[in-house]
Amino acid sequence: MELQTVKDYLRIDYDDDDILIDGMKLAAKQYLTNAGVPEQSDNKLYNVVLIMLISFFYDNRSIDSKSAAIPGTINNLITQLSCSV
Repeated sequence: MELQTVKDYLRIDYDDDDILIDGMKLAAKQYLTNAGVPEQSDNKLYNVVLIMLISFFYDNRSIDSKSAAIPGTINNLITQLSCSV
């Protein structure tokens, strides 16, 4: 998934956070791998879950974030992906 695609989803039009977003993309991919979901860049559901995770990580990047748990919707989609492997 291209950086610009992620930035468009996040509605970011500046370059200041590019390195941060790239890091979060790698972290999201690792999160999925650890959940038993191999990288599937041609799978539309995988890409939706990936971008949702990146968005969650980006929106909750501060230490004082009160909602640190991955939302149930994302977890449900990860379960679907892990069962279809």
